[in-house]
Amino acid sequence: MRQNRTLITAVCVGVVLTAAAFAATWQWENKRINDDLRVAAEDQVFALERTLDRHAMVLKALEGFYTASQDVTREEFDRISQPFLARHPGIRLLEWIPRMRRLHWESPEKIAQEEGKPALDLTGEVSGPTRVGVLDEQYFPVFYVAPIEGNGWRLFRDLAADSVQLASLNHARDTGEPTATARIRIANGDAEQLGFQTFQPIYAKGKQHDTLVERRKYLAGYVSAVQEVGDLVRDALAGLGRSEIEIHLFDMSAPPEERFLCYYPWPGFVAPSKEKVDEATLRSGVHHAMEIALADREWLAVATPTHRFVVARRTWLPWVVLVVALLLNGLLAVYLVGRERAQMSLQESEEQLALALRGADLGVWDWNISTGETTFNDRWAEMLGYRVEEIDPQIRSRMNLLHPDDAPYVDRAMQAHLLGETEFYETEHRMRHRSGKWIWVLDRGRVISRDRNNKPLRACGTHLDITERRRGEEEIARMRRYLQNVINSMPSTLIGVDIEGIVTHWNQEAERVTGLSASEAEGRFFHDAYPLLERIADRVKKAVRDGVPLVSERLQTEGEDEEIAYRDVIVYPLEEGGAVGAVIRVDEVTSRVKIEEMMVQTEKMMSVGGLAAGMAHEINNPLGGILQACQNIERRTSPELRKNLMVAKDLGLDMEILHQYMEARGIVEFIRGIREDGERAANIVADMLAFSRQSESHFAPIKVLAMIETVLRLATKDYDLKKNYDFRRVVVTQDHEDELMEIPCDKTKIEQVLLNLLKNATQAMGAQENPSIFIETRREAEFARIEVADNGPGMDEETRRRVFEPFFTTKEVGVGTGLGLSVSYFIITGHHKGTMTVESTPGQGTRFILRLPLRFMGEAE
Repeated sequence: MRQNRTLITAVCVGVVLTAAAFAATWQWENKRINDDLRVAAEDQVFALERTLDRHAMVLKALEGFYTASQDVTREEFDRISQPFLARHPGIRLLEWIPRMRRLHWESPEKIAQEEGKPALDLTGEVSGPTRVGVLDEQYFPVFYVAPIEGNGWRLFRDLAADSVQLASLNHARDTGEPTATARIRIANGDAEQLGFQTFQPIYAKGKQHDTLVERRKYLAGYVSAVQEVGDLVRDALAGLGRSEIEIHLFDMSAPPEERFLCYYPWPGFVAPSKEKVDEATLRSGVHHAMEIALADREWLAVATPTHRFVVARRTWLPWVVLVVALLLNGLLAVYLVGRERAQMSLQESEEQLALALRGADLGVWDWNISTGETTFNDRWAEMLGYRVEEIDPQIRSRMNLLHPDDAPYVDRAMQAHLLGETEFYETEHRMRHRSGKWIWVLDRGRVISRDRNNKPLRACGTHLDITERRRGEEEIARMRRYLQNVINSMPSTLIGVDIEGIVTHWNQEAERVTGLSASEAEGRFFHDAYPLLERIADRVKKAVRDGVPLVSERLQTEGEDEEIAYRDVIVYPLEEGGAVGAVIRVDEVTSRVKIEEMMVQTEKMMSVGGLAAGMAHEINNPLGGILQACQNIERRTSPELRKNLMVAKDLGLDMEILHQYMEARGIVEFIRGIREDGERAANIVADMLAFSRQSESHFAPIKVLAMIETVLRLATKDYDLKKNYDFRRVVVTQDHEDELMEIPCDKTKIEQVLLNLLKNATQAMGAQENPSIFIETRREAEFARIEVADNGPGMDEETRRRVFEPFFTTKEVGVGTGLGLSVSYFIITGHHKGTMTVESTPGQGTRFILRLPLRFMGEAE
C-alpha cells in the first residue's frame, strides 16, 4: 500500500511538472512572438510619428510665413501651400483663418467681391450651407483655403460658430501651441473618411505673447490643416514592406464612442471605417499598444498580429518538451519505487538518527538498562568539564555526579518512568562540574524498548545546560521581592493597572487606605477597588490608553468628622516589551494644601492691611467735600449773615423765593456734590471689601480688561503706595488683543497676583525719573498671556533665579516678607494650571509673564 501511494504521488507530481514545463515553453514562445510583434509595431508607429512631425512642421512653416508678413495674398498662400500638399498626401486642406471683429466685417465682403465669391449679407447668410457670424463681437472666417477646388464653400465660414471648434481655437490661442480637434468626417468622393483638424495660432507681428493676457490680446489668426487619417497612415507605412500585422488607431482624448480613427490591415489598404472596434477587445488578445502624442491629444496605436504572422513563428519546441517530460516522468516513477524498497531496511537507523537530530547541540545519553552501561556524546561530557573517555560508562558514574539534595528527586522521577507511570522522564537538577561548582541541567529521556513483559531494556535522553536560565530566574525573583519591598515601603498609594484598568499591583499603603488586601484588589477595576478614583476614571483610562501622563489631579473628600481632605492623583503610563499599563499614585496632601492656602491668605491679609489704610485715607477726601458743602449750606441759610438777609429780603421769603434763593446761591450744586462724593466713597469701600473677603475660590469666565482696570484702580488707592511711592506718578501703558475677551479663573486670586506685581514694580522703581509700567495681553494657542513690565533697575541672575523662593526678598526689613511672588507663583501654577516666568537684566527693567489656560482645567482642590 505504501509503495502504491509513493508511485501515485510520483506520477501526479510528474504530470504537474510536465504541464508546468509545457506551459512555460508555450509562454516563452508567446513572449518571443510578442517581442517580434513589438519590434514590427514600433517601426510602424515610429514611422507614423515621423509623418505627424512632418505635418506639424508644415504648420510651423506657415506660422513663420505669416509671422514674417501677415499681409499675404491668395496667390502667395496658394504658392506656398501647393508644395506642402503635394509632398504630404495626408494633408487634405491648408487654411488661413484671421481673427476678425464686428467693426471689420467689410473685409471678407470686399475680398468675396474681388474674388468673385458670393457676397455676405448682414444676417450672416452665404450662398451655401454655412452661416458667418459677422454680427458677433469676434469671429474666425476661413480667408484662404488650398486647394480651393471643391472647397470653396469653406471660404468665410465662421469657425467660432461651432462650439467644439471654438474650444480648440481658444485652447490654441491661450497656450500658443498647436491644438488638434477630435475626429471629423471628411468627404472623399462618394465615401467618408475620418480625419482631424489642427490649429496653429499666429500672433501680431512684433508683439510679445509670453503671457495669457498678451496671447489673447495680440492673436492675429490661425493657420490650419485638415488631415485625413487613412491617407496619413498609408503615406507613413507605404515604404515599410511586409510586416504582416494590423494597426488600429484610437483618440484616447475623445469619448469612448468616438475614439476609433483608422484600421490599417495587412497587406496594406486602409479600411474606410470600422466604428465598432474597441481597444479593450484588442488588448484581450496578443497585441502591442503604444501612445502617440498629437498636439494636445493622446492617440493610441494597437498592433495585432495576423494569423500568418503567428504561424510563421510557431515551433515544435513545446510539444517536444511535453513528450520528453512524460518520458522522464515514467523513469522517475520506476526510480522512486526502487528507492522506497531500499529505504525500508533503513527505518530503524533513521529513527535513531532522528532522535540524535532532535538532540542536536544537547548532551545525549544512551542507557542499556539490562547491563547498566551508558554511552555519552561529547557535548554531555563537555558540560561537566570532561572528555568522553574520562567518564565511567556505568550508570553509577552519572548518579555520583548528582547534587545530594537532588538525587532522591531524580531517582523517584526515573523509577516512575521505568514503571510506565509517566510517558517521559524529565527533571531539573544540579550536577557537579569538574571544577567543583554545581551546574543546573534539564534532563529529559524516554524508554525506547521493552521486552514482552514490559520490562524496560533501553532508554535515551538529553542534557541541556540551564545554569544561566536558573540564575536569571533567581535574579528576577530577587528583584521582584526587592521592588515589592520598595513599593510597600513608600508612603504613597501605588496601584498598577493594565490597559483595561484592571489592578495588577497593590501596595501596603493601598491596603491600609482601602482595607482591601492585594489578593482581593487584583483582578478588579481600579475604581471598584478604590472608589475615590471613580470621579476621574475616564481621565485615568484616557491617560493609560494614550500614553500621556496625568499629573497632579487633586481630589477633595470629606472625612467622618466633616473635615475636608485632599489627595493628589498622578498617572504614569508604562510600555515595555508590548505590555501596556500604568501606575496610579495617590498622595494625601491635606496638610500641604492647608499650608498653601494659609500662605495665600496671609499674603492677602498683608495686602489688605495696606489697602485698608489707603481706604481710610481716600474716604477723607469725599468726607471733606461733604463737610464743606454742609458748612456752606448752614452759613448761607443762617439769619446772622447780612448777605443772606439781603437776598432773602429781595426774594420775599416764600417757598418759591426760597427755591430761587437756593438756586442762586448754588445750594443745589452743593447737594449734588454731596451725592457724588458719597457714591465714590461707597465704591471704594465695596472694592476693598470684595478683595479682602476670605472666601472659597470659584472659577468663572472673567473679562480680562475689566479685571486689569479694577487692579489699577485698587493700586491708585493703596495707602502704602501713595505714602511711600505714589503709584499715580507711574505712567501705565496698555496693549490688549481684541480676541482675548474672557478667561476662566478665580478673579480675586488673579487680581491679587496682578496687584502684587504692580506694587513690586512701583517699589522697585522708587523715586527714579519717568517710572513706567507696560501691561500687555495676548492669546497664545490655548493660553492667555499677561505681561507686566517696568523700566526699573532689573535683577541680576542670582536674584532672578531665586525670586519665586518663599521668604526670599531684596527689600529692607519691615518692607516685605518675601512671600508675595512665591504665593503668586502658587496661584498661577497650582490653582490655575498655568505658568509664571520672569525676564530681567540689570539696568533694563523686569518683565513678568503669566500664561493662563483659555480652557477650564479645573482648580486644584
